[in-house]
Amino acid sequence: MIRTGILLKLAFRNLLLHKKRSFFVMAILTIGCTGILLIGGFFQGVLTTLREQFIHGITGHLMVAKDGYYEHGVANPSRYLFPNSQNLGLERNRHVTVTIPRLQFGGLLITDRKVVSVNLIGVDPDREALMSQYGGSRRVETLKIVAGEDLKAGDAEGLLMGESLAKIMKVGVGDELSMIATTASGSVDGANFRVRGLFRSPVREFDNQFAKLNLAAAQKVTASGDSVTSVLVMLDETEATAGAKTALGTRLKPAGFEVLDWEERGDFYRNGRDLLTQIDIVVRLIFATLILFSIASSVNMTFFERIREFGTMMALGNTRSFIFLLITAETFLLGAMGVSVGLGVGALASLAVSRLDVMMPALPGATSGYEARIVVSAGLLIKVAVLGWAAAVASSLIVSMRARGLRIVQALGYV
Repeated sequence: MIRTGILLKLAFRNLLLHKKRSFFVMAILTIGCTGILLIGGFFQGVLTTLREQFIHGITGHLMVAKDGYYEHGVANPSRYLFPNSQNLGLERNRHVTVTIPRLQFGGLLITDRKVVSVNLIGVDPDREALMSQYGGSRRVETLKIVAGEDLKAGDAEGLLMGESLAKIMKVGVGDELSMIATTASGSVDGANFRVRGLFRSPVREFDNQFAKLNLAAAQKVTASGDSVTSVLVMLDETEATAGAKTALGTRLKPAGFEVLDWEERGDFYRNGRDLLTQIDIVVRLIFATLILFSIASSVNMTFFERIREFGTMMALGNTRSFIFLLITAETFLLGAMGVSVGLGVGALASLAVSRLDVMMPALPGATSGYEARIVVSAGLLIKVAVLGWAAAVASSLIVSMRARGLRIVQALGYV
């Protein structure tokens, strides 16, 4: 029976004996694992930034609304109204930091030159301001005011428009326009508003279609009393979304409410995530293939140099299985050392790159670029370690099988 300790000890001595080969294989693994870690961390950073911009700029972590609102509320929002004063008990969840009431409805914005159908959102400006920032000590505004100023509480005539929508309507800050909307009772009402500012959100489609006004003004023009169509819920951390959704959904479902998370409402994010994930997988496979064949080539060359050594070992009584396991153990140890060094170098490089404040161009469908950040998580480190180590061990199997098939006489006489 082969003792693992003795096998690993012999394998380690052989690595020291063949220093150049060992260094070459470790260099391959270090470069490969560093590359995979940096690329994977970059994609993870892009997705994290995209996710947080989408949450804090548009959707919130959760949305609470009457059951069926998300599927059918756009066509007839008045059917899904509920009192803003209704106590839903959202704040009782320990992860909830702020709740944001909204009244969303469709309407027409009219100037002397244009009539445009838009989506209008009645908001509480003070609570919206709490929603639209994230980043800890480095605050990042996700809904940027690019002209004029933000809405102020109590401004009954103020309107905040998407930058692209303003271009479509050919209006600017200070211009007056009229609004026509359908009331909760089915009649038509209207009011005059003045553009206070223009915003830029993370998603171009939102800028093209949406405008914001004070919640009280929206309730007045739609004759909906103190009702709203939804309440957005912000959490202390995005990772708590699933748990909070389950807890709130279980409690609110009997009362006729639905709870949707940001990912269910985020077509733009899901499309971007799927694209970047596919690219990441392809890049990882390319790196893994390069590692596998580079190490296999090195081990194969060493195999021919060591044929007489293997023949001598078999002549002294070592079995073919022992030779097979010895070569595999050598590559196993090299893989473990090379992967460890690669992860360390990759982690240090990720910190250095993240401090450079490199700005990347906007993704398709987005309105602005984003800061290049490399996010290295424990899950990513484990994936890279497993991938690098598996590629190293797999590369030795072909050579190990060839060594196992050697005949003693042929091996001893090999020149």
